Amino acid sequence: MKNMKGHTKKVVVFGYFGFVTDQRDGQTIKTRSIYELLKTKKKLKVEYVDSQEIRYKKYLVFSLLRKLIECDFLVIIPAYNNLKKVFPVCYCLSKIFGFKIIHIGVGGWLDKYLEKLPSAYTKMLKNISVNLLQTQITVDNLIDNLGFDNVGVIPNFRNTVINSFDIRSMGNCLELVFMARVNIKKGLDTMEQLAFKLRETGFDKKINITFYGPFGSETDKFFMEEHLVQPFPNVNYKGSLSPKDIHFTLRNYDVMIFPTHYFTEGFPGTVLDAFQAGLPVIATAWQHSKQFIKDGVDGYLVDFEKPMPALYERIIELYNAPDNLLRMKKAAYEESLNYTPRAAWNILSKYFN
Repeated sequence: MKNMKGHTKKVVVFGYFGFVTDQRDGQTIKTRSIYELLKTKKKLKVEYVDSQEIRYKKYLVFSLLRKLIECDFLVIIPAYNNLKKVFPVCYCLSKIFGFKIIHIGVGGWLDKYLEKLPSAYTKMLKNISVNLLQTQITVDNLIDNLGFDNVGVIPNFRNTVINSFDIRSMGNCLELVFMARVNIKKGLDTMEQLAFKLRETGFDKKINITFYGPFGSETDKFFMEEHLVQPFPNVNYKGSLSPKDIHFTLRNYDVMIFPTHYFTEGFPGTVLDAFQAGLPVIATAWQHSKQFIKDGVDGYLVDFEKPMPALYERIIELYNAPDNLLRMKKAAYEESLNYTPRAAWNILSKYFN
């Protein structure tokens, strides 16, 4: 027995923190958020290991091994690679050294991914303390199709909770914002179609589009410059936002547009950030979207395969109905109150015994 009940427990958080390159995406933000949350708990002594840093400094794998041998709990937040290559090693070590494993998933892919892996992965995941995932559909599939009984949902959250504020009413123009990794798979092509439609109908003088986020590649950067910023005066790209600036910046906009082409998105942080800033979200209906966006209440969902022209039509509806837009803004902020550090800790805490 490593620690008597009531003593400080040693916790290792392992995942893709992205500190080496200051990577900011759903995976890194969720990993950092979990780590920061656990650090606030007095009865936990928390350390982290960044899988990205190990990639650059191979010798750090020995530091990971030492920490695992000494810890009481491993909180592992893996993407595909770490689940396939690192998790089995951690699982075997847990059997030797007696630490418990809490697996936290990002995205909605685990059930489908396990179907492609040897059955040993499913057996190992069934024999850890818990698998906490972002979406109820994934949890249901793991229970119904693969026989899991140690699964649950943990909400996405931000460690900075925004207090109530006066919701911004629409000004002379409707201000649309896109904040995500800037690439085609996140819907840049759809945004180009939207910009063309706004110009074609004369709404480009009344509706602006602003982009925030890192480029996925040089090709995506070229697409943004050549297909969106240069041809359309109402389109702007303003770089990436630091976490501390996100909510205060988003308050200057009216609606978040999220036309993702990733069908297995989990709970995108972009949606939560928008809600916290009081912005409704118009999104393509990815697999898990209805769990997070209430169509007509705090946003709209449009067809995943063919988002246009419905995306355009919903935007024009909001432009023509500022009272409805204000109602949806308030509903979006209210929805964000369900995704707090306290809500996440209420779920996590029961596994640190």
